[in-house]
Parts: sequence; structure tokens; C-alpha cells
Amino acid sequence: MRRSLLLTGAALLLSAASLLAAPPEGWEQTAEGLYDFGGASVEALTLYRQGWVEILRYGRWSEAERLYREAVAADPDFLIAQSVLARITTDSAERDRLYEAVERRRQSVDDQGQLLLHTYQRTLELFALREAGQSISPDERRAMARRAVDDYGRFLANSPREWSVVIEYMEWVHALEGPEAALAVVEKLHGESDAPLYFSYFPAWFEAELGNHERAAALAGEFDARLNDPDAPQPYFLRAFLAQQRGETQIAR
Repeated sequence: MRRSLLLTGAALLLSAASLLAAPPEGWEQTAEGLYDFGGASVEALTLYRQGWVEILRYGRWSEAERLYREAVAADPDFLIAQSVLARITTDSAERDRLYEAVERRRQSVDDQGQLLLHTYQRTLELFALREAGQSISPDERRAMARRAVDDYGRFLANSPREWSVVIEYMEWVHALEGPEAALAVVEKLHGESDAPLYFSYFPAWFEAELGNHERAAALAGEFDARLNDPDAPQPYFLRAFLAQQRGETQIAR
């Protein structure tokens, strides 16, 4: 999720650049392994999930924001959607209003939803601190990352097909433990799935951070071929990062 980590420079780049991935086959059609978000209406939940697809698969932030707004309008009790909207809006006053609205009714969210909402709301608190010229210590950042990894892991134990959470979980593992640990998560998820899973440009990014440049280039090519969209900026962004990691600054620029 854009601006969701606030932990390292690399994490900020990852989230700001947008995250592309194809959801597992049938993600939109089946309820098996998914979370009902506290009984959100079918209309609101459909809009909410499509918002994640727009961000995670295509990088279309404005379209995602529109869908999140429609989800909240369709079900005003959908507090998690309100918190996600607060993370994507560029209006700080609106963000603060949404944060407060969620906090007032936060205890109405079930235990499974709380595992997401803690990190979502804590991230909004960090946005406010940053705008006030304040920050948290490295120890506090690591504690936040450890809590997110633990909470998201517990969430996925009950809702393993909730695709957007899988991607964010992988981001938090990367922020906390680095690229090797994040690649281990990718391999574990591949091994547990009976269908192909794609993790956007993340595996290529992680391999480049580890200095495995040929492997990174091969994975970047596979990502580009899957996306098959010459107008998408993400493959260029990925190739720029890979060039930077190889020390080819001019190509990266």
C-alpha cells in the first residue's frame, strides 16, 4: 500500500511506485480463504477488492481511490475501507477525519479485522507525525514492523487467499528482515499454493538487492511479459532500479 511502511528508503520506493501483481486465479470469485470484513455488504466488498486490484495489479491510484470512496458510501460501517481510504487520500484534513472516525468505532471490528486495523491506523499516525516534522526512533520502527509481520501472519493463517494482505505481509517482512527473508516468503507461498502466484516485480527487486543481477533481469523480463502493457510505467521503474543496483547510474537515470 502506498506510504504504508515508512521504515526504510527502499520500502518507501516500493510502496510509492505502486505494487503490481496478478491475484491468484479465482480470487474475485470464491469466498474460500477470504475474510468477510466483518460482514461488509457485497457491493462494498466488491468495490473494495477491486480498489486493491487497481493498485496492486495496475498501479491506478486515482481509480482505486474512487472505488474506495464508493465502498464507504455503499457501507458506512466498513471501517477498514475507511482506514484504507485515509491511507490513499492526499487531503490531510480528510485523512485525519477518517482516522478519528475509525478510532471512535474501532472496537466494533472483529478480532480478525483488528489484525489489519492496528497497522493501518498506526501508519496514519506516522503520517501525522511526519507532517509535524517529527519521527519515531529506529527501535520503534522495528517494533512496528515486528507487530505488523505477526499480525498479518496471524490474519493469513485464517484468510490465506486475501491477496492484498499477502502482498503487504511480504513488504513488511522485507522491511523487517531484508530481501532474503522476503524471497523465502515468496518461495513458501509458492510451495503452499496449487495455482500460480505472481508477486509483481518484488522478486526481481529482492534478487537485485542481493546482487543476483542475472536472476533479477530474468524475473524482470517475466514480469514485463505478464503485464504486457507498453504504456505501464512500472517495468521502466523496475529496470531503472536494477540498473542502479548494478552501478549503471546513467542508464538508471
